[in-house]
Amino acid sequence: MKTMMTISIEKELKESFINLAKELWTNPTNLINMFMKSSINSRTISFNRQPISNLEIEPLDTQDWWEDFNKKSYELTTKMSDLLKTRKNEYNNN
Repeated sequence: MKTMMTISIEKELKESFINLAKELWTNPTNLINMFMKSSINSRTISFNRQPISNLEIEPLDTQDWWEDFNKKSYELTTKMSDLLKTRKNEYNNN
């Protein structure tokens, strides 16, 4: 069950937090929930002062994704087709 929580913060802090959430492709509620859950699970309050621009993020290698997707799609489609044929034959034989 969800509930509401009301807090008072400076207007500039609110605007900055909303902008941060947008940059991270989420919303303030999700960020606050993530922070609270992490704090409860670890039983600590942790703040990292390192700006995101200083983080080194390795790019994802997505070359094989499309090939894997097509292969898996073909396999699943074939299995489904075989299953439907089997069911149709069973139905027709009864």
